[in-house]
Amino acid sequence: MWNHDFIQFYSAGRLLGTGRLYDPGSLFGLERKLGTGEVPFHRIPAYAAGFKLLSLLPYPTARLLWLAVSASALALSIAICPFGHRSLAGIVICWSQPAALCLAVGQDPPILLLFATATVLLLRARKPAIAGLVVSLWSGKPHFGIGFPLLLGVQRRWRAFFAAAAAVLTIAGTSFLMEGADWPVRLVSMLKMPVSDRAPERMPNLRGLASWLPSGSFLLEAILALAAILLAWRIFVLYDDPEIGVAVTVALGLLLGHHAYLQDALVLAPLLVLVLDREIPDWLRVWAVILVSPLPYFLLTTTRPYAGQLLIAGFVFAVVAWLAIRTRPEFQTPEPAQLL
Repeated sequence: MWNHDFIQFYSAGRLLGTGRLYDPGSLFGLERKLGTGEVPFHRIPAYAAGFKLLSLLPYPTARLLWLAVSASALALSIAICPFGHRSLAGIVICWSQPAALCLAVGQDPPILLLFATATVLLLRARKPAIAGLVVSLWSGKPHFGIGFPLLLGVQRRWRAFFAAAAAVLTIAGTSFLMEGADWPVRLVSMLKMPVSDRAPERMPNLRGLASWLPSGSFLLEAILALAAILLAWRIFVLYDDPEIGVAVTVALGLLLGHHAYLQDALVLAPLLVLVLDREIPDWLRVWAVILVSPLPYFLLTTTRPYAGQLLIAGFVFAVVAWLAIRTRPEFQTPEPAQLL
């Protein structure tokens, strides 16, 4: 697993600016020279620019540096965790099967976790414009950041909203400069390749659950997605805590994202820490403990992955539903001393 996902980032950094970033022959050919199979690149060109310097190094060196960056992102997310006690955050991360897999395959959810943490701290520090710039970095994995416009808009955090929008437009414009005017078409073409969608039935989200239905799966997925969005809207109206808003937003990204696998469930860590640290019914707390353990993620690898999908997607639904119908003051942000 060591070379599985990082190799796409490294190869993309090598190919950026050549016009062949989304050419399967060029990308897969380079990956095979590095000694692994074919891993498509599903990100925008500007995301590949973040790996340009690493791609100039020998592959083994770049891989070790990326491992160090990912582990440091996890450690920093624990050290500055705004979602609850650092001890809880440490337990959640150190027990996390998704975190372990991210380090093993070189995926990037540890960086997304750090983005979520930084966004909360910046909003609490009343630096909305900088928070908006951090939010814009989710454009590298946009289906995971789809809830941020809703969060910022509903809570009228307009400086953060417009800073994020301006940054996203800049990132998109830079992508056109780096890879040409037709890169969106070529990216969509790569997304449609069978190798890009290997096992949707194992995804820990609504799409994964719906894939087990014989018919009408898209309709059910759409209905559940709409329900989740409405519940999140209600939460954003009731709670102005950045911790609650961001934790729900990134969990929503996992639930609604069309493409997610086991390692992506790391973005549930903020919601898990939040639930374990606050006044909440015992049955939800026990459910959170189960999700901290490796059990649900192990179930995703069995012949009946829907058991793990129900545990993971069901937890997100249960928490947002409870938050949307309850306004108990005990669930508000703990005193700063508690967070220290």
